[in-house]
Amino acid sequence: MIDALADARVIAVVRAADAESAVRTADALIERGIRAIELTFTTPGVERALAELAHRDVLLGAGTVTEAAQIEAAADAGAQFLVSPGSPPELVRAMAATGRTAIAGCLTPTEIMGALSAGAHAVKLFPASAVGPGYVAALRGPFPELKVIPTGGIRPADVDRWIEAGAIAVGIGRW
Repeated sequence: MIDALADARVIAVVRAADAESAVRTADALIERGIRAIELTFTTPGVERALAELAHRDVLLGAGTVTEAAQIEAAADAGAQFLVSPGSPPELVRAMAATGRTAIAGCLTPTEIMGALSAGAHAVKLFPASAVGPGYVAALRGPFPELKVIPTGGIRPADVDRWIEAGAIAVGIGRW
């Protein structure tokens, strides 16, 4: 899954008013060539949207995972990867225990170390706009094998800069 996300380069983060809007948005993104989509738990009824999209030709993730019940619901609905905005060790362990790819939200080296030791397969650098691509390049020193996905405030025109700095992919929402 990590290699597939890296091949996709962009993960479209979809926050919607309801499940139906999330599915319509995701379908429009898929039609336009987006290969990885993360539906967030801030979308009411996101489980229904995940279940409907699970049969599409797309890498499908559940995002804004903040509690154990969401992990189980996302896995049951067919999410292939799970993304949290933070990295509490018990949450990361529960995400990894599903067998799905666990992506934990981190900003600092201490958070990264904790997330990796709890079983995260990759880290979501969040909010990425607070640090910039140079921060990803600096993280590569102490963490040369780190799989990092910057998310939060990234514009489509900046994707190449983040990838060149060492990100495997980027998460883009409102843009």
